[in-house]
Amino acid sequence: MRQIEQEENTMSLPMIGLEKEGYLRGHADGHADGHAKGHAKGHAEGQQQLVLRLLKRKVGPLSDALEAQVVALSPSLLLSLSEALLDFTTSADLQAWLQEHA
Repeated sequence: MRQIEQEENTMSLPMIGLEKEGYLRGHADGHADGHAKGHAKGHAEGQQQLVLRLLKRKVGPLSDALEAQVVALSPSLLLSLSEALLDFTTSADLQAWLQEHA
């Protein structure tokens, strides 16, 4: 609330009634939207990092190109890859899967 009061002080006229309500609602909606987008991005990055970690443990180091292809996958394809990688033995298996699904 203090931030709103500070912003009011810098405006030429103080906010009244509906203006203040609209400002508060817009501020809250913007905050909620930003929080949701940040959460989704963090979740996606976490999925990518987990799948990359599992792949590296399963088939060894990945080339930058393979890693970039994995990072570019949609969340649903990442989920499919997370199951498929259990059967991989080499990076060739990953390359074949990516050619078939990506």
